[in-house]
Amino acid sequence: MALPVLLLWTFACDRNPPTSGTGSPDGDADADSDADADSDADADADTDTDTDPVTDAEIVRVVTWNLESLDAVGSEPYLAARDVLARIDADVVALNEIDWDDDAALAALADELGYDTVVSPDTNPFGSLHNAVLSRLPVLRSTVWTSAALADESLANDLTRWPVSVEVETPGGGTLAVVAQHWKSGFFTVDEFRRVIDGVRTAQAAMLASTPAVVAMGDVNAELTDPAPDIATWTYVPDDVPGDYRIGGDLAALLDGAGIPNDVFAPMADAGLEVVDARQMDGRYTTRNESGRRLDYAFVHPSVQVMGAEVYDSADETLEGLPKAGDPPDREASLTAADHYPVFVDLFVDAAER
Repeated sequence: MALPVLLLWTFACDRNPPTSGTGSPDGDADADSDADADSDADADADTDTDTDPVTDAEIVRVVTWNLESLDAVGSEPYLAARDVLARIDADVVALNEIDWDDDAALAALADELGYDTVVSPDTNPFGSLHNAVLSRLPVLRSTVWTSAALADESLANDLTRWPVSVEVETPGGGTLAVVAQHWKSGFFTVDEFRRVIDGVRTAQAAMLASTPAVVAMGDVNAELTDPAPDIATWTYVPDDVPGDYRIGGDLAALLDGAGIPNDVFAPMADAGLEVVDARQMDGRYTTRNESGRRLDYAFVHPSVQVMGAEVYDSADETLEGLPKAGDPPDREASLTAADHYPVFVDLFVDAAER
C-alpha cells in the first residue's frame, strides 16, 4: 500500500486550549446541498442510570471553510480569515483551497490562533488547491489519504484532492476523527462522475478511522435539492477524464458490476454519517454568497452528539447565534476572507467512543 504523504508542523504556543462552546468558497463551479441531522444532548435519567449533563469544557468545536486561498500574511483576506476564525474559535479547523504559496501564511495563521498542529499535503493529484487541517487538541493520528492508499493499488489516481484527517483526543477523554475534503466542482458529466468518486473515497477514509466518532467536512459542490441526474448509476469511466486519471481496481469492479449510484451524498449515508443541519443566524442555509447555494457540509456519525451548528456570516452578528469568542469582526470580514461561509459544529464525544 502506498503511504500517504503529509507535512505536519507543530508549534509551541502559550495559549491554553479553549473550553469550546465559543463561537461560523469554491474556486470551481459550485453546487450546494443541505441535509439535516441535529441532535441536542440534554442530560437525562433512565430507570437505572443517571447521565451527567455535558459541560462546555467537554464540547469540541470543529469548522470547515473553503478559503479560496489564504493570501499573504497581513493582506486583507488573510486578516479577515484570521479574525473570523478567532471569533469562531474552533478546536479543529478543516480548510479547503489552500494553495502551494499559502504555506507560510497557513503556518502564521496557525501560530497566531494557537493551533499547535498543521496537517497539509506536500503534493496534490490534480491542481495546486488542496486541503489542510489545524488542531489545538492533541493529535493522536494524522493522515493524507491518497487514491493509492485507499484502493491499495499503486497506480490508482482517482481523487481530485486528497482527504486530510486527524484523530484528536477530546477534552472529555474520547477520540474524534475529522476528515477534511473538497469534492470536484463543475456541471459537466465528467465532473459529476469525479465528484461521486471523491465521495466514495472520502467515505472510505472516514470508515478507516480507529473510532466510530467521525465527522467528515467540506465543500461538496452539490445540493441535496439538486434534480435527479440524467445518469442514475455509473457503469463506466467517462472518456474525458484527465489523461493521468486512473480509477482504482476496487471501484472499477463496482463499475463493472452493479455500478456506483450517481449520488454524491450516498457514500456518506452508506458510511453511517448524517448531514448536520447548519444554518446562518438569519435562518438561511447558504454557504456560498455569490450563488446563494449550500455547498459546504458536515457529516457526523450518530455516536457523536451534535450540540449545535451554524453557518457563520459576520454580517449577522446582531442576530442570536451560538456562543463565540472575543469581539465580532468587521461586518464584511466573512466575504473579504473568502467566497464561502465557514460552517461550524459543536460536538460531544463520549469517552467510551475510542
